[in-house]
Amino acid sequence: MSGLPPATAPATHTPGGTLITLPPVGGTGSTLPITAPGGTTTASRIGSAYQATFAIPHGINLPLFDGSDWATWAGTLEAILVLYEADDVITNDTCPFGTPVDEWTQVHRRAKAYLRLYVKPDIYSLIASEIDFPTFKAKWDQLRNTYGGGSGTTTVHRI
Repeated sequence: MSGLPPATAPATHTPGGTLITLPPVGGTGSTLPITAPGGTTTASRIGSAYQATFAIPHGINLPLFDGSDWATWAGTLEAILVLYEADDVITNDTCPFGTPVDEWTQVHRRAKAYLRLYVKPDIYSLIASEIDFPTFKAKWDQLRNTYGGGSGTTTVHRI
């Protein structure tokens, strides 16, 4: 006996020697970089959004969402996010592959701030929980499911 402690498996392997796959550096989403039709990647769009100062464009009215006309309100907010190349927050719960996590976090925080600023307090209270709705996407999906109906509008029929 040499008096050395028994060998242990590296942190990337189980004690039995099986490889443990780790999430990719820079994100936990898809394992492939996503390229938009125009040739830009998700990471480059998020980088542009990170550098941008979010503001409601001149001449655009985004009223407080009061539970009515989801399609118009959501379409306007989505268009604003597209203008700032931040619309990936609508479709991703986690940082997309190849995107710097700090940039994603900052863009995600700003997008969530839009919800807080442009949703009436009584409506926002339904999605305020950071435990139940930790991401912009989770909050957005809940609002859409509650106020958007199956086709983007809610209709009540009386018989």
